[in-house]
Amino acid sequence: MTGNIANHIRIAVFLLLAVSSKAAAMQTLNITQDMGMIALGTYTDYIKNPQADLRFEDLQSPDLEWLQSSRGSFNFGFTSSVYWFRIHVANNSTVPLEWFLEIDYPLLDEIDFYIPDTKGGFAHIQTGDHLPFSQRHVVDRNFVFRLLESPGTRTYYFRIHTTSSLNFTPTAWSPDGFVQRLNNQIPAFWIYNGIMVIMGFYNLFLYLSVKERSYLYYVLFIASWEMFSLALNGFAFQFFWPNSIWWANNCIPFLMCNILLWLCQFEREYAQTHVVSPRTDRLLLFGVIIPIFIWMSLTLFLPYSVSIRVSTAVTIWGISIFFSVGVALFIKGSRPARYLIISFTVVFIGALLYSLKTFGVLPTNPVTNWSLQIGAVGVVLFLSLGLADKINTMKDDLFLLNEELEKRVKERTLQLENTNKALKDSLDELKIAQKQLVQSEKMAALGGLVAGVAHEISTPLSVGITAASFLEDRTTAFVQRYDQGAVEPTLLQKYVTIAAESSNMILNNLNRAAELVKSFKQVAVDQTVEDLRKFHVKTYIQELLVSLRPHLKKGRQTISFVCPDDLQLISFPGALSQIITNLVMNSLIHGFEDKEEGKIYLEFRPEGDKVALIYSDDGKGMDQETLGKIFDPFFTTKRSHGGTGLGMHILYNLVTQTLGGQMECTSTPGEGVIFIIQLPVNRGHAFAETGFTTL
Repeated sequence: MTGNIANHIRIAVFLLLAVSSKAAAMQTLNITQDMGMIALGTYTDYIKNPQADLRFEDLQSPDLEWLQSSRGSFNFGFTSSVYWFRIHVANNSTVPLEWFLEIDYPLLDEIDFYIPDTKGGFAHIQTGDHLPFSQRHVVDRNFVFRLLESPGTRTYYFRIHTTSSLNFTPTAWSPDGFVQRLNNQIPAFWIYNGIMVIMGFYNLFLYLSVKERSYLYYVLFIASWEMFSLALNGFAFQFFWPNSIWWANNCIPFLMCNILLWLCQFEREYAQTHVVSPRTDRLLLFGVIIPIFIWMSLTLFLPYSVSIRVSTAVTIWGISIFFSVGVALFIKGSRPARYLIISFTVVFIGALLYSLKTFGVLPTNPVTNWSLQIGAVGVVLFLSLGLADKINTMKDDLFLLNEELEKRVKERTLQLENTNKALKDSLDELKIAQKQLVQSEKMAALGGLVAGVAHEISTPLSVGITAASFLEDRTTAFVQRYDQGAVEPTLLQKYVTIAAESSNMILNNLNRAAELVKSFKQVAVDQTVEDLRKFHVKTYIQELLVSLRPHLKKGRQTISFVCPDDLQLISFPGALSQIITNLVMNSLIHGFEDKEEGKIYLEFRPEGDKVALIYSDDGKGMDQETLGKIFDPFFTTKRSHGGTGLGMHILYNLVTQTLGGQMECTSTPGEGVIFIIQLPVNRGHAFAETGFTTL
């Protein structure tokens, strides 16, 4: 029994000595009114609890091995373990002193803070970004606890569990020091954020002015970076979404991907990688943009601990590619690549320092804490200079291009002037040639008319000559008998009968020839002199058809002519005769080319103040391609046979210009052709304003 008591005493003394040695090894923070700011890393002990099974009540156990930090800050990187911390604080004065304890990493999920009271108990405060911002003990972007330290020594405990990187600096502030900290840090933050916002709006206005897409991507990059910076520093949770717990805990990876996405798009557009180096352009597109876009969508659904790790690694990977692309473009002689290399170097160093701090490789200090902001300022500065340089370069190129264009315009203007002069000369020659061709067509028509009339006149003249010759023979015979005195009454009666019949035959045929000459004279005058006059259509067209009979007699073609007896027109009969002549000759040459027989139908149909001329034949017709070009000048299907291609073109101009009418044509292969021509009855109305008088 005595031995057991002795053993217990020895164990108790050993434990007491062990606890005493641990307590002696731990530093105690001395709270004073003028302490300012003290980093508490070396004043803080911690315990790692991987199983998260350690309760606050268990912290008093002497078996726990508290570890002491040798640095002013803690950085455990990404960890799923729970960490407990304790701080011994002493107030050696005789009055209570107020002070502030700050945990300066606003992305911690859960913080349980235990404040000792004067009765030996503890007040429990819960905070973290898994709770609404309104539950903060002190309204601040970081986790700040306002404490009143009574005289004596006490121990504070706090527990941290987070899926983000566990890195922070516990800091003790005196009231004056805390106010000074607010006065120093807050203006610096807002100056930085103000610069970013101003640069964003400035470049947005530039985009709206010059419509250069690189400015748009630059603005989206600045906006994404600014939102990421505000979220990372706790200001976004404080001011923009204080009650949106889910978004506050998932926006960081999403915004990191946004930054990378728009930065990559900016590089592609700014450096014109699709033109300068298609291979590097594909590397950016398929190596960064498409994967980061897919991953950006997944960050909203995966656990934060996974998405933040992968997004951080992807950021390092993406910026490495950016830098490599910049170097490749620089080697190719790209001017924008210089600014890209400088900018990417700055942002790469900043992101690398912050990422290494996040993974716990580097300690937490002002440089690593502010490395992203420093990198952002560098990127904004140098990329803005790069964009300005690009605009200046474009301006210089545009100036040179304008000079070159002005030179080319002058040369081209001179060429056009020479070409226009040549075209004018050619047009004048063409008009002369066309006039000559039209005249040739008229003369050809007149020649056909002459040939036809000559053929028609030859018949009555031959009959007249034959009758006159016969009468001469009978008269000579009668005179001989008369001189011989052998004229019997029967002979005299026979001679008188022959003379009367021959004279009548001669007179009738001479009258017929005279009528034909008269008709020929009028038609010839109409075709050579373009005079406006009144004429009877039926009589005039019949006389015209007489001149066309020789052409019809070569085959077995017939013309059916229908026209009211009293139809009169005030128009240009010569133009009308040329139209009908061209239509008939076109049917004979083209429509009846391989046909021995054919029918032509010609009708004049009065329609109020207009008359419809309907012309058709039952020839071989035309296909749609030929029909579409029938009125085009110099279009002919008989060029190898001497065709000029002006017949139908002249016909169309005579209808629409000289006669003031309209014309349309329909045809089907094998079914002939139909022309419908609308003509005004009184063409003289169109010339009333010019003082033209009709006959």
